[in-house]
Amino acid sequence: GWKALAEGLKINRALTSMDISGIIFKENNFEELAKMAEVNTTLLSVKIDWHSRSSRSSEHRKIIKQKLSDNAVLRSVTVPMLLSSSVFLQGAEILKEMKEIIVGYL
Repeated sequence: GWKALAEGLKINRALTSMDISGIIFKENNFEELAKMAEVNTTLLSVKIDWHSRSSRSSEHRKIIKQKLSDNAVLRSVTVPMLLSSSVFLQGAEILKEMKEIIVGYL
Protein backbone atom coordinates (compact mmCIF):
# COMPACT_ATOMS: atom_id res chain seq x y z
CA GLY A 1 0.00 0.00 0.00
CA TRP A 2 2.31 2.75 1.21
CA LYS A 3 5.24 1.72 -1.02
CA ALA A 4 2.99 1.83 -4.12
CA LEU A 5 1.77 5.31 -3.14
CA ALA A 6 5.34 6.55 -2.68
CA GLU A 7 6.34 5.08 -6.06
CA GLY A 8 3.39 6.82 -7.73
CA LEU A 9 4.28 10.13 -6.11
CA LYS A 10 7.80 9.90 -7.52
CA ILE A 11 6.44 10.50 -11.02
CA ASN A 12 3.43 12.68 -10.17
CA ARG A 13 3.71 16.13 -11.72
CA ALA A 14 0.36 17.61 -10.62
CA LEU A 15 0.07 17.24 -6.84
CA THR A 16 1.47 20.22 -4.93
CA SER A 17 0.24 19.41 -1.43
CA MET A 18 -0.77 16.32 0.46
CA ASP A 19 -2.36 15.62 3.84
CA ILE A 20 -1.46 12.17 5.11
CA SER A 21 -1.91 12.97 8.79
CA GLY A 22 -3.70 10.27 10.68
CA ILE A 23 -1.81 7.51 8.87
CA ILE A 24 0.27 5.35 11.16
CA PHE A 25 3.77 5.07 9.72
CA LYS A 26 6.34 2.39 10.23
CA GLU A 27 10.03 3.31 10.06
CA ASN A 28 10.42 2.10 6.46
CA ASN A 29 7.43 4.27 5.41
CA PHE A 30 9.38 7.39 6.35
CA GLU A 31 12.27 6.08 4.27
CA GLU A 32 9.99 5.58 1.24
CA LEU A 33 8.57 9.08 1.72
CA ALA A 34 12.10 10.53 1.82
CA LYS A 35 13.03 8.66 -1.38
CA MET A 36 9.92 10.07 -3.06
CA ALA A 37 10.76 13.59 -1.92
CA GLU A 38 14.22 13.28 -3.47
CA VAL A 39 12.76 12.96 -6.99
CA ASN A 40 9.36 14.70 -6.88
CA THR A 41 9.78 18.33 -7.94
CA THR A 42 6.17 19.55 -7.69
CA LEU A 43 5.22 18.69 -4.12
CA LEU A 44 5.43 21.81 -1.93
CA SER A 45 3.79 20.73 1.33
CA VAL A 46 3.05 17.50 3.17
CA LYS A 47 1.07 17.29 6.39
CA ILE A 48 2.29 14.30 8.39
CA ASP A 49 1.93 13.10 11.97
CA TRP A 50 5.55 12.52 13.01
CA HIS A 51 4.99 10.12 15.92
CA SER A 52 8.25 8.25 15.64
CA ARG A 53 11.16 9.65 17.63
CA SER A 54 13.88 7.46 16.14
CA SER A 55 17.00 9.05 14.67
CA ARG A 56 16.17 7.56 11.24
CA SER A 57 12.75 9.24 11.23
CA SER A 58 14.37 12.51 12.23
CA GLU A 59 16.85 12.15 9.36
CA HIS A 60 14.05 11.43 6.88
CA ARG A 61 12.04 14.38 8.20
CA LYS A 62 14.99 16.70 7.50
CA ILE A 63 15.37 15.31 3.96
CA ILE A 64 11.67 15.81 3.24
CA LYS A 65 11.57 19.35 4.65
CA GLN A 66 14.69 20.34 2.69
CA LYS A 67 13.34 18.89 -0.55
CA LEU A 68 9.99 20.67 -0.17
CA SER A 69 11.93 23.90 0.40
CA ASP A 70 14.01 23.19 -2.74
CA ASN A 71 10.81 22.59 -4.71
CA ALA A 72 9.42 25.96 -3.59
CA VAL A 73 12.53 27.71 -4.95
CA LEU A 74 12.36 25.72 -8.17
CA ARG A 75 8.70 26.62 -8.71
CA SER A 76 8.86 30.26 -7.61
CA VAL A 77 12.28 31.30 -8.96
CA THR A 78 13.90 28.85 -11.36
CA VAL A 79 10.91 27.96 -13.56
CA PRO A 80 9.72 31.57 -14.07
CA MET A 81 13.29 32.62 -14.80
CA LEU A 82 13.67 29.84 -17.38
CA LEU A 83 10.40 30.75 -19.06
CA SER A 84 11.14 34.48 -19.20
CA SER A 85 14.81 34.34 -20.22
CA SER A 86 16.52 33.47 -23.46
CA VAL A 87 17.89 29.94 -23.45
CA PHE A 88 20.33 28.79 -26.11
CA LEU A 89 21.22 25.33 -27.34
CA GLN A 90 24.13 25.03 -29.76
CA GLY A 91 23.96 28.74 -30.51
CA ALA A 92 20.24 28.87 -31.33
CA GLU A 93 17.57 30.20 -29.00
CA ILE A 94 15.11 27.60 -27.77
CA LEU A 95 11.49 28.36 -28.62
CA LYS A 96 9.05 29.17 -25.81
CA GLU A 97 7.16 25.94 -26.54
CA MET A 98 10.34 23.91 -26.04
CA LYS A 99 11.06 25.67 -22.73
CA GLU A 100 7.54 24.81 -21.57
CA ILE A 101 8.15 21.17 -22.43
CA ILE A 102 11.41 21.22 -20.49
CA VAL A 103 9.68 22.82 -17.49
CA GLY A 104 7.05 20.08 -17.67
CA TYR A 105 9.77 17.54 -16.86
CA LEU A 106 11.07 19.41 -13.82
